[in-house]
Amino acid sequence: MKKGFLGILALTLIFGMAVVGCDDGNDDETFTSSTNESISNDINSLGLVGTSVSSSNVNIATAVIASGKIKITSVGEGSAVITVSESSKNATINVTISKTGAITIGTIVKYSENVKTFVGSWTKTISNDVRLLVINNDGTWNAFINDVPHVSDNPGIWFETNKTIGVWYDYISETHPEPGYVYATYTLSENGDSFTLSGDAALLFGGPEPWTRVN
Repeated sequence: MKKGFLGILALTLIFGMAVVGCDDGNDDETFTSSTNESISNDINSLGLVGTSVSSSNVNIATAVIASGKIKITSVGEGSAVITVSESSKNATINVTISKTGAITIGTIVKYSENVKTFVGSWTKTISNDVRLLVINNDGTWNAFINDVPHVSDNPGIWFETNKTIGVWYDYISETHPEPGYVYATYTLSENGDSFTLSGDAALLFGGPEPWTRVN
């Protein structure tokens, strides 16, 4: 009887070890894309009525405006910022996507008339020349040196989405073989009262030293 009991105990231990051995601890959950349409595209929710929307990372989340809502779709795990725009006005929505594809809405920063944008008038002095740069709502800009306007057949342009400003460049060189726009990246200060430029066209705007807001 004792021998039989030991045999059963041995089988029980072996079976238990086999079960433990089969559990590899792989409890990964499957990612399933989902959508969230809880945010209305209106003044109350966003401080504006958006006409376009973009994502800071389309590999994490995408968004469209549909039926008066901001429709956000999960693509991959991580965090992204959804920007809803109306002309030069912007509102942002922070989203977090879980490993299962679930969407969590975080902070929503509504557009406010008190929030300063790139649109406005800016000045700096270079070698005693006072320069004025006027950024317009329609995505163009005008420049003045000592009150004399810069004249070009092609208007200066700027883009909010990738924070770039462009100037038409006629000078031909190996790096710029034909006339066309060259671009610089603008960085607006936290309080919106100054900006700096970097990139190909920064020197054409007087270098990387900051421009300060006039209005």
